[in-house]
Amino acid sequence: MTTPAKGLLTTTMCQCQLALCQLRHSPRRKLKTMFCSIVTASSDCAARRFAGAESFVCVCNASHCDWPAVEDEMDDGGEGGGWHGQRKNDQKLGGNKTAVVFVSDPDKFRLHRQFLPILNEAKGKKRKQSDGKWEKGHWLTVRVNASARFQSLLGFGGAFTDSATFNMDALSGPTRATLLKAYFDRNIGIRYSVGRVPMGATDFSVRQYSYCDTPGDLNLSTFALAKEDLEWKLPIIRSAITLNGGQLRLFATPWSAPGWMKTNGRMIGAGTLKGALDGPYFRAFANYFKRFFEEYQRSANVTFWGLTLTNEPLHGQRPGMSMNSSVQRDWANKILAPLLQQSPISKNIFGQWNESKNAIAGLGVHWYSPPEYPYDILSKVHTLFPDKFLLATEACAGAMERAEHAGPSLGNWTRAQQYGHDIIQDLRNWAIGWVDWNICLDTVGGPSWAQNFVDSPVIVNAKADEFYKQPTFYVMAHFSRFIPPGSVRIGADFVGTRPGRHAAQLNGIEFVAFLRPSSRRVLVLLSRLNRSTKVEVIEEKRRRVIRVRIPPKGIVTVIWYK
Repeated sequence: MTTPAKGLLTTTMCQCQLALCQLRHSPRRKLKTMFCSIVTASSDCAARRFAGAESFVCVCNASHCDWPAVEDEMDDGGEGGGWHGQRKNDQKLGGNKTAVVFVSDPDKFRLHRQFLPILNEAKGKKRKQSDGKWEKGHWLTVRVNASARFQSLLGFGGAFTDSATFNMDALSGPTRATLLKAYFDRNIGIRYSVGRVPMGATDFSVRQYSYCDTPGDLNLSTFALAKEDLEWKLPIIRSAITLNGGQLRLFATPWSAPGWMKTNGRMIGAGTLKGALDGPYFRAFANYFKRFFEEYQRSANVTFWGLTLTNEPLHGQRPGMSMNSSVQRDWANKILAPLLQQSPISKNIFGQWNESKNAIAGLGVHWYSPPEYPYDILSKVHTLFPDKFLLATEACAGAMERAEHAGPSLGNWTRAQQYGHDIIQDLRNWAIGWVDWNICLDTVGGPSWAQNFVDSPVIVNAKADEFYKQPTFYVMAHFSRFIPPGSVRIGADFVGTRPGRHAAQLNGIEFVAFLRPSSRRVLVLLSRLNRSTKVEVIEEKRRRVIRVRIPPKGIVTVIWYK
């Protein structure tokens, strides 16, 4: 990472981290299981409204949960796992004459499926520019250009924190299985394909600990995984991998080195690693990574796609560790990468790395920034470093609000819209994926030894042996279920606007489009308006139109074949 990237860490007001990852595309696999061609309806949401809430949650337990409609026609045979469909199946739904639309809104719908005709546009028709003014009866026009290609998608997912897996473990076996299916099942879930795994304690743990708490043990002779790994995280991760079809990409992140390795002597606080870069503490911490990967593989056959060097290197309160960009760059290339290359378990993280190749493959970004945060800073970073990917590696609602509004807010639709906005803007500015924070929390927003209570897309009520799928869960689904890994972002802008940061934010509507491996197009539209909005979707040069109505403050995913 060179000097301009360091500016990203200090000028965007966004906590950033370096991701050492390699994009490895798995070969396509032939699946033996066949599914019925059309399931006409999904399981109903058991809606529950809480006092003062904008919207409702869907309640799930051992005997009931709502599942999205499943049609193999909508599934690609691509890298995502569970995308089984064949192109010939498109004819069963009208082929290139029918679009499939999934709708969610604050009042009624959760992934409600509709079928819309694809209309032929009259030759020579000229369209009014979308000038940012909405008029009654006026159709906003979005042009999709599949020939304009941008980044390839890694995927969407969440973090297997101690708190999340503790909450899952507190549920009965059947209810826990239902929760895992809701996220990871490649047929009836929302198809998470990326997982973040903390190395040791975070603020979302029940205690502070590391894997080697013996002061001065530079050889890590007392290194051992914790109860949190062996009893909570690893069993849950193994189940998720199975449900996902073995294609879940995991990346590891430490919040801090063991306290005795740091200048401040404890895991809390922004101390740095002791000594020089080539000294014993930097080497011991590199070995800490190596041992972690080896123990995860030995204990449960869990392997990793990548890692980040530390969590939020500019923020070190609970727990944390400071590490500036030049130290990250030099430590990764001179100490960590050569050591991990020595292990058959961890060497694949760096692919064909050698000393002449930079080990750093990308940048991780978090969303904890003021509302005026300029998303196009990500595009500027991409322009400076086009060979480095950008990955959104953490987000959560309820973290930056006043104390009385912190933690879970059951049925909060505003937070769902915040998720949708951030996902769309990150993707439109070259992010290859979006990874949520805790995949579930309890009704208080924990447990958290640091008393840092926040919200989550799934809230667990262990006493009732049930969990609540929040509006944020469904907004995540509008992306993760329908845009598989390997999809490519394509052009999408309002007619009459120039491509760019503002071209998809006029009129209170924003959107992003992808081309799936099967050549199906996917367009996700998010409305901030308090009224129903009519949108015409046209595809560049193909003279076809899909007319979509977005409910007030709704989110819509439109899928069609070329």
